[in-house]
Amino acid sequence: NFLQGRKAMALSSDEQLRMTGVDFSFVTSIFCPLLHRSLNDYDVSIRSFAASALGHLQGSDWESIFKVLCVSEGKTKHETNYFYSLLEVCENRRISSRGDKSANVRSMACKAIGNICTTCISKSETSSKKGEEYAILPESQVVEVCKDVSEVMLHCMLDTTAQVRSMALFAIGNLALAVKERESDNLMIPLSTTRSLCISVYKCLDDKNEKVIGNAIRTIGHLVSILYDQVTPQQAEACAQEMTELCRKVACKLTCKINHAINDATNESTKLTWKQRSNAKRHAWGACNSLKSLFGCSYARKKENQEAFSNALSELIRCVELIQILNEKIVISALSTLTSIPPMTWHYFGGKNVLGNGLAVCINIMYRVSVFLLHIPRTYFLFPLLF
Repeated sequence: NFLQGRKAMALSSDEQLRMTGVDFSFVTSIFCPLLHRSLNDYDVSIRSFAASALGHLQGSDWESIFKVLCVSEGKTKHETNYFYSLLEVCENRRISSRGDKSANVRSMACKAIGNICTTCISKSETSSKKGEEYAILPESQVVEVCKDVSEVMLHCMLDTTAQVRSMALFAIGNLALAVKERESDNLMIPLSTTRSLCISVYKCLDDKNEKVIGNAIRTIGHLVSILYDQVTPQQAEACAQEMTELCRKVACKLTCKINHAINDATNESTKLTWKQRSNAKRHAWGACNSLKSLFGCSYARKKENQEAFSNALSELIRCVELIQILNEKIVISALSTLTSIPPMTWHYFGGKNVLGNGLAVCINIMYRVSVFLLHIPRTYFLFPLLF
């Protein structure tokens, strides 16, 4: 709770609250060694809380921890760095020589790793570099961290417990987003690793657990984004066929998620329970967001993918068409994706039918809004002012 409160204080919009001048160096000198030892406690709840607490450390804490890693000779990084000790906990000890037997501890550790990736890899304004963006880790260490996290999370995505798979996907999603936001000219995650992650995450889109599916939808969008932003044309050519096929499969899967929510809203599918409906909305919203990354990649514009992406465009337009009955978040997400698509991509995927339908839907909505506003008495707008 203390670490969470300190983090909230640092992120507060209240300047006076953030500039308290308190020396928190005792966090790394006293708290962190205690948390590190607690990762091996006999009590499951203590190990879980320790893993969670490490995920709430601030960037300045990790900056100090990774500096210790650089100067500690004769010891492994797992002995000197709490990050790598935490990473070991993510794996299932029942099938590995390291890790933890408790699924709850493993899931907490995966979630903490995701939070740490966001803190250490992406650029953010820190107290030591006021007014400018500053990354905690240098690029050489980021490459090493990305490699190690990717290897462990590939195993965790195969965990028998859904909670662990879900948090492993969360960690990979945060890692990919942090790498993307860092905007480095260098390749942070090797192409072969990114491809393996994409394939594994794609398989999770068919998971039996809804939370796993939700995190897989979010993560595939972030992975696709860095895959096509960082890969050179020469590298892309070497795996063009495989990536083109994967791009098509992901687009089809995400389109199905949107279509499921649309069919429910229009009563074209069997009656869903409240929980099933809630999950369908959440998945459709995430799918609309992730399609934005897919439409921006070069593999999407391959001839063999034209039908899949034309169908995706049609579903996005239908979301806008059903603005009165579809969940607001889905509609806004669909509009955001549609407006981000370049004109050339519209021409390539759209064709006259899709373009014409999209224009007709937008014009119809604007017309209905204008008619609605025209027939509302002026007192309607003045009414709130009376109170």
